[in-house]
Amino acid sequence: MTQQIERIVIVDDNEGMQCTLSDILEQAGYLVNIFGRGNESIEWMKTNTFAVVILDLRLADIDGMDLLAQIRLLNPEAAVIMMTGYATAETAVEAMRRGAYSYIIKPFDARELVTLIKKALKEIRLSRNNKELIDQLQLYNRDLERYKKSLEERTSELEIAMEHAKLMAKEARSANESKSMFLSNMSHEIRTPMNAIIGFTDLLAEETPTETQQEYIRMIHDAGENLLFLINDILDFSKIEAGKLEISRSECSLDDLCQYIESIMSSMARQKELDFAIIRAEPLPSHFIADSIRIRQCLLNLVGNAIKFTEKGHVHLKIYIQEVEGHSFICFAVEDTGIGISESKCNQIFNPFMQADQSTTRKFGGTGLGLTISRQLADLMGGSITVKSQVDVGSVFTFIVPILDNLNINETQDIIQTHTT
Repeated sequence: MTQQIERIVIVDDNEGMQCTLSDILEQAGYLVNIFGRGNESIEWMKTNTFAVVILDLRLADIDGMDLLAQIRLLNPEAAVIMMTGYATAETAVEAMRRGAYSYIIKPFDARELVTLIKKALKEIRLSRNNKELIDQLQLYNRDLERYKKSLEERTSELEIAMEHAKLMAKEARSANESKSMFLSNMSHEIRTPMNAIIGFTDLLAEETPTETQQEYIRMIHDAGENLLFLINDILDFSKIEAGKLEISRSECSLDDLCQYIESIMSSMARQKELDFAIIRAEPLPSHFIADSIRIRQCLLNLVGNAIKFTEKGHVHLKIYIQEVEGHSFICFAVEDTGIGISESKCNQIFNPFMQADQSTTRKFGGTGLGLTISRQLADLMGGSITVKSQVDVGSVFTFIVPILDNLNINETQDIIQTHTT
């Protein structure tokens, strides 16, 4: 970076001294302006920049000390070097008190003068740099204060938003609890008369009704059963949402479980002329620790869906043991030759109230809660439900749960997620 050439002003009414000083300073590489009168120099200084002034103490039109005071007012940064043919200690002290940079006496040494000027210019440049740094620091401080204020405002907004979010979450939890309580009470109120209706249809069926009456009784019975299933689904879903559904683990008999599923599902499959079978891949444990009621619920839903969405072919429930990272899981794979599900909809069907498409709901019915509840129940038991499917070919829903009672549920879920990722 090229250094700025500084301007030096000479104020002296002696022409010979003017020439001497001008020659010395120009040879040293400075720009020089010469004035013989003090008032003329001060007028020039009002509109021009300069760094050093060599000022004769005695001028014809103005006292040097008074001119020094005016220069200091115009340009406090400038270095004023007082010069005279004679001097006393009092004069030098007064000049320095009024702001002179230094004081020289005629005759002077040219090298000493140039050295003095260089020293003055070095200090002026240092002062300028310091001033620039201070100005920049003050600018940074202003920016910092502005950013700080903005951050404080933003923090205040976030705190308000957080408080609002906490209040909304509290209200949501309260509303969810109220909804769960309402659904629980309502389900009880509906179940009682509905069980009575179903019971009376069973009693009527034992009489000798006509064929038409038997059909009416069957329709009432089926409608009641469907309504009870719907109530149970909604209640379970509400409990899971509220975190109120608990898993109860006890010893579960695999034989009893299979007999239960076969006794309910085989008749449904026969009505549609489907091949239904439970295929057990030995060796299998005769008993394992689990929530048998919730396992039955999941399997009834999965097998029931498979039968509902299959028009011909088979529905098979395959049971086998799977080892994942040294831990044993019992797997229930429900395989069907039904309508299948497109790959893009395979995850969607586990969302609440969702089915593969609206035509499925119109044709086959259902609330769209069964798979949602089943997957959430599987998660609560430390297991999972996954699906593989192909449209017009069929589907395989795989439901797995841990079979050891000393295995931490969170650990099994981590194992399953790692294994299926």
